[in-house]
Parts: sequence; C-alpha cells; structure tokens
Amino acid sequence: MSVNSFENYPMSWLPQLKNRTGAIYKELAAQLEAAIQSGELKPGTKLPPQRELADYLNVNLSTITKVYKLCSLKGLLQTTIGRGTYIAYDVMNSRCLWPDNWKNPQIIPLGATRPDENSYTDVQRQLRDILSEPDCVKWFDYGSEQDMDWHRRAGALLMKHEGFAADPANVFLTSGAQNALMACLLAVCSYGDAVGADPLTYPGLKGAAAALGIRLIPLPYQGEDINFTALAAICHKTPLKALYLMPQNQNPTTHTMSSATKQALVEFAAAQDIAIIEDASYNLLTTRPTMPIASLLPAQTFFIAGLSKGIAPGLRLAYLAVPLPYADAITTALYTMSITVSPLMSELAARLIVSGAAWKTLARHQKETIARNQIAQKYLGPFLSDADEACIFRWLHLPASCSGTAFEQLARKKGVQVYAAERFALGDSSPVNAVRLAVTAPANRSDLKKGLQILQDILHDLKDPS
Repeated sequence: MSVNSFENYPMSWLPQLKNRTGAIYKELAAQLEAAIQSGELKPGTKLPPQRELADYLNVNLSTITKVYKLCSLKGLLQTTIGRGTYIAYDVMNSRCLWPDNWKNPQIIPLGATRPDENSYTDVQRQLRDILSEPDCVKWFDYGSEQDMDWHRRAGALLMKHEGFAADPANVFLTSGAQNALMACLLAVCSYGDAVGADPLTYPGLKGAAAALGIRLIPLPYQGEDINFTALAAICHKTPLKALYLMPQNQNPTTHTMSSATKQALVEFAAAQDIAIIEDASYNLLTTRPTMPIASLLPAQTFFIAGLSKGIAPGLRLAYLAVPLPYADAITTALYTMSITVSPLMSELAARLIVSGAAWKTLARHQKETIARNQIAQKYLGPFLSDADEACIFRWLHLPASCSGTAFEQLARKKGVQVYAAERFALGDSSPVNAVRLAVTAPANRSDLKKGLQILQDILHDLKDPS
C-alpha cells in the first residue's frame, strides 16, 4: 500500500496537487502561503517532515525542499536544526511598526519607538540658520566630496561619543539605520545565506532578510548569555555569514550584553570568520554606556550609529562604520538603494554634532525619558523588566494566561497601541508572554499616564477575572 493511500494521514498540512504540468513546487508554495494567510495553519504549527510530505504526494524530495525554502525566504517559515520546520510566529503581524495614532488620533501610541517631541529646539534653530545662508540652495543639489568628507568626520565624532573610535575614511552616510542594515546585508550575504540574530529581534531585520532572500537563524541562549557550544553546532550545519546584534538596550527586551559575553562573542566570530552587524540605534540615550563590540573587533564589525531614536526621526540619517574589506561592496549597495543621502540632512546632522547642540538635545531627551520611565514604573513596575532609566521603551511581562498578541489586541480595543512579542520572534519556540511599550511615543506625560492606566486595568482584570 502506498503512503498516500492512507485515509487519515497524520500530518498538519495535506496539500492537493491539481496541476502536475507546471512547476509543482511553485503550486505547493502558493498553497502553503494561502493556508497560512487564511489562518488554516496557525503560527507555531509544525509542518510535516519533508520526506514524509514528498512520499505522501509522490513527488521528489527536492520539490518539497524547494517549497519550504521558498516560503522560508518569504519569512513565512522558521526551521530549527533537529526540530523541524514551523509556521513563523510573526507571520500574521506586520513588520512595519508604525504609530497607530497617525491613522486614528484617538489611539494612545505606546508602540513605535521615537524620542519625545519636546526636545527639538536645537534642531529647529540649526535648520533655520542653514536655510538663512546666502548659498543654502546648494544643499538641494548633489553633495560635494568636500562636504561629504566633513560629514563623515562628524559621524566619526558621534561614534566616538558612543565609545567607538572609527576612522572617518571608513564611515559612510546612510538614509537611516534601516538603510544601513540593508546595505550591510547586501555587502555580506548572497541569496539563500544565513544570518544569526537574537530569538526576539528588530522586525526591520526580518523584513530586510525576507526581501533579500536571507535566512535568519535564532541564536541559542542559556539564560541571558549566548550558548557558544550550541552556536558552534549550528554553524557546523548552517554556516552563518553574519550576526546581527543590538548589544545595548536590545530591542525589544531592553537587555544589555555583558562584557564577558561580548568578549566570548568576539573570539567566536574571529575564529569562525563571521561578520558582526552591531546596531547601536539606542546607545545615545543610555546612562550606563558599555564598550561597543566594534571596539573589540573592528576588522569584522559593521557599526550602525543612527540619529532617529536619540535626536529626531525626521533626520533620516545614520552613520555606518565599515570594515575595510567591505568598503567597495557597501559603496555599491548604498548607491543602488538611494544613490546618495540628503545633503541638507547630512549638513544639519553634522552641524548639530560638531557644535555640541546634539548633546544638548540628547540631554533634554534623556531627562524627559527618565521622568517617563519613573511614571511607567509607578503604574506597571512589577511587570516591567529591568532597563536603563533612559531607555525609550520597556518590556512588559504578562500573566501566563495571556499571549502578547492577545494583549496587543485587548489594548488596541481599549485605545492603546503596544507591540506583542510575536512581532519580534524568530525560530520555532513560542515567544514569551510579553509586549513592548514605548514610553516617549505619546505626545505628553498626561497621555502616557492615560495609556499606562488602561494597561494596568487590563493586567488587573487578567489576574482577577472575577
């Protein structure tokens, strides 16, 4: 009796082949995607082993391998060596974390991370000065090499403020940290390559990887530290081209990597010849600065220093320090994506940094963020993970009875936007019951208090359903 003659074959997905004249793997991939999007296959569902599914359908094993790979590269599936292939936990969530109140002003935005709006005085003043100059029209043209050179030096000065002494010649200007991240992936990886990242990671990485056909592999952790023995086993079976990390104020968990873990990571990456992409987007506001990985392994580390989280999102500018062997590839990638950055924004950022106005803006942001975190602590303290007092977002742990997605939906119905752990999850393991909330997203402290009170009430109801 053939395998596919079983009437009730015990598999989570039973596709039907209707057309064997075309590319079978494309038809099956389309069926799998449709089953996921319709909700027939839920996030976290384990798919049938490739060989069993191939036997069931009477097709070659390579056909099923192509199906799973195609859907994995779209971000629909996650594969863990030794455990199988699962529907990705964030598959039904958008990877674009926009503030809900742009669409609905009644929503209190505790979702998208951004600095408070009350600290832009120096930015406004500097911009007015630039636009009042007789030759200001030049900033609406392509930038000159001379201007670009001093903009790079300003970027190196910013990185020095964050603890990394970068060579200005190796500093590139990009249109924001996401643009820098895309450039790094293009420079290091080819279609189908694998990159390691935290099990809960920045959603922009997942969107970029899906667009470029790059597989994301969750790094194995033991407590708060990377398990390097397990990571070595992963690399033996699936060579990693790069590691994407946010060592300081990690998004979304707020965790800061220990010095010992950084040192072990550097030794591991050097031995394995793996590039490191260090995202320092949340470093500027910290009150507890730590040594960047780039300072420990500059020859293999890309260092992204963005301005949107610490100065102003509208600047759309980030600086990228690049290891020398990748300079040409980064140049090509950035040109392909955006040709050049805005000369006006580059000049504005450079003047803010060199004049010292950036540090004044950061000080104002930091003061406001600390005050808002104190408010959050009063309302939600028992549920919040430890974090730097100036971190602009917090990680809220939930009762075991409520998933992050369910809590996000509850909060949304009551007029508050937060983001569930599922949006950040990699791998096949169910993410912790948690949500991320951004304390500086609301327009003022009054709105923040209203939003926190609503979240507090929801948590109270979850603990005491009677």
